[in-house]
Amino acid sequence: MLEKGYSTKEIAAKVGCKSHTTIIRLKKKYEETGKVQNKPCPGRPRKLNERDECNIVRSIMTRECSNAVQIQKSLKVNDDIEVSASTVRRALKRNGLAARVKRKKPLLSKKYCEKRLNFVKRYKDWTVSDWNKVV
Repeated sequence: MLEKGYSTKEIAAKVGCKSHTTIIRLKKKYEETGKVQNKPCPGRPRKLNERDECNIVRSIMTRECSNAVQIQKSLKVNDDIEVSASTVRRALKRNGLAARVKRKKPLLSKKYCEKRLNFVKRYKDWTVSDWNKVV
């Protein structure tokens, strides 16, 4: 369209772009590279794709595996994917999970609850000045 003499504003209106500067930017990119597509992203390609990460999260949530090393071993055996445990930890972190399962706290014993209740009943009428004398 630019070759036919249309202005960038006219092209933007016909194509449906909100801004004519988009057309200018694309024209400049085409003149420099001969293409309009973006350059490929730099860096190493990922070892784990989104589906692999979902499988990792699922194995933690279903308690199939309890830590990153177990997940690493299961990936190697089941999916033939060799990754380090730190890669698994990063994948878990990206998906909002810590890389470890927190241990459950023991329940409070009846004896402790009774002692705590007796303490509260004994000192419920104390004022702030009484507590200041303790320390």
